[in-house]
Amino acid sequence: MHSFHDSLRFFKGGFQTLANSFLKKNDAKKIRDSIEYLLFGRDDIEIRMANLIYDPAYSLSEFGRANVQELVGWSNPQDLPVVNGRTTKVMRYFGFDVRQL
Repeated sequence: MHSFHDSLRFFKGGFQTLANSFLKKNDAKKIRDSIEYLLFGRDDIEIRMANLIYDPAYSLSEFGRANVQELVGWSNPQDLPVVNGRTTKVMRYFGFDVRQL
């Protein structure tokens, strides 16, 4: 995911440091359970996204709002396409009046 990769700038040592930090701070089972819940849970997608961002039972360290939104967008591009800084800039370039939230 681009947003996860873009967070490399916060980790001296690059990807390996980011990956080690993510895996050290998150239990493997919680990673699987949280991602499965986000992508396939029964709650409305907005609730699942909010839970992954704000609820300690679901949230993952080093995996923030942009990561959650992008993962949902990539997994469901017809209904919830990825909208981030990159796509907003491109849409503005083509003349669309798009706000970045």
